[in-house]
Amino acid sequence: MHFFQKLKNWLMTNNRLLWISVISLMVIGLVSMYFIGPYAVAKYGMTESYGPNLVFNKYFPYIIVGVLLMLGCSRLSPKWVLRTSWVLGIISLVLMLMTVVMPHTIHGSARYVILGGIPIDPFVMMLPAYVVWMAHWLGKDKKDQTWVTVGATILTMFIVCAAFMAPYMFMAQVYLLLFLFMGIAARKTSPGVFHTSIIMLAVFIAFMVLGFVMMPHVQYRMLGILHGTNYASAMSMEAIKNSALIGSTTESLSALSKMPDSITVFILSSIVAKFGILLGVTVAVLMGFLGMGIGATVSGAKDQFAKFLSLGVFEAFGIFVLLAMLVSLNFILIAAHWPIIGFGGTMTLSWCTMFGFVIAMNKNNK
Repeated sequence: MHFFQKLKNWLMTNNRLLWISVISLMVIGLVSMYFIGPYAVAKYGMTESYGPNLVFNKYFPYIIVGVLLMLGCSRLSPKWVLRTSWVLGIISLVLMLMTVVMPHTIHGSARYVILGGIPIDPFVMMLPAYVVWMAHWLGKDKKDQTWVTVGATILTMFIVCAAFMAPYMFMAQVYLLLFLFMGIAARKTSPGVFHTSIIMLAVFIAFMVLGFVMMPHVQYRMLGILHGTNYASAMSMEAIKNSALIGSTTESLSALSKMPDSITVFILSSIVAKFGILLGVTVAVLMGFLGMGIGATVSGAKDQFAKFLSLGVFEAFGIFVLLAMLVSLNFILIAAHWPIIGFGGTMTLSWCTMFGFVIAMNKNNK
């Protein structure tokens, strides 16, 4: 019993639980990119030009940088967490503005900015700074709440409007939901933010209902989103239904070879198709452990800044995982990327930054 108690205490130590979960998911992500990446490369006819390991070769450096970034951010003081977020946030807002005034369209969306040949997603890049800014503002004294409400509202509206113009509906919804959930958490200390978040959500829903009623093409797209009726969703479900407990089957690999977005939106379905249901369950469990690690820092925080920062990261993580899970199970259809395990350089680095911030605030508040 003494051994198991020590093991439990060690696992539930916030920093270690976060590190174990993140590193484990990164390893699974790397293995997935090595074995699933060739299917994506072949599907788009890039094997001869770039080789079958194109996806792995692109993903691996981001993982290394991500680990170093998480380690570096975890050693910051609260003051430097805030300073770092200001630098990151200002750069992200400038790049976000570039998607509006100088759009670089890829697959019908101007969500990326190309710098030095590298695509950067400023809407994802902004997430760590947004959470830190909101946490810092929501933790202020009541006498500053008018400015908190104004600042938080203007920032959120700018990001959401830019995402709508991209169009990047997934991230627009993420920021709206994050603003709402952080507002609900601060409803007693920052009632203005709470009320504004409710109003913004109501306006968003009103516009969606109006578009659904008056515009047939919007109605068609929304019904498709709600029912997940498209080829990619069908292949995802085909892969899951025909997967073995461990390893793959001919049917699951056939579905994997036909599945669009197999390394991003449908990465969990791809993992199940290639490696079996057991590894898919393992990924889900690790996501749960990661959520537990972040959640534990919320209750253990010693000040409002640390509490709201951990809460914001926990809520952002929950939004991404929930939406990605609903997409994988064919309930909805949006571009919902999985944290850590899915392909995407900006996504990986942003999550590592946020996890590093959580560890830093937890460490400095013990």
